[in-house]
Amino acid sequence: MSISITDIEQLEDALQQATLSGDVDALDKYLDDRLIAIDPFGRRMDKQGTLDFYRSCILKLDRIELLDRTVTLMDNAAAVCWSGRLTGTYYGENFSEKLAYSRVWSLQAGKWSLILIHSTRITM
Repeated sequence: MSISITDIEQLEDALQQATLSGDVDALDKYLDDRLIAIDPFGRRMDKQGTLDFYRSCILKLDRIELLDRTVTLMDNAAAVCWSGRLTGTYYGENFSEKLAYSRVWSLQAGKWSLILIHSTRITM
């Protein structure tokens, strides 16, 4: 199977739309059962914890402004690093933060899924 940067960017865009709309069913499709997710506060979640987080509406995103994105392709994986400004509510409080993300997509049995998500606040 041929992998292109455009394919990965389309997956990232679809994931972003699912995140913005709080579409837990779509998120479930993209997250690998082996997922490790680290949020900007250093908390680690697995796939179920991540889905429960979105299902509970603790975080509601109104906007994601992509500032930059780099995709590195490997044989059966892709690493994506991006930064952006996220705006929304977290535990009912409004926020607007610049964040940096690293994600690793894995290709298994013809299906792409996320196995690693790491995010951090940009303070500079």
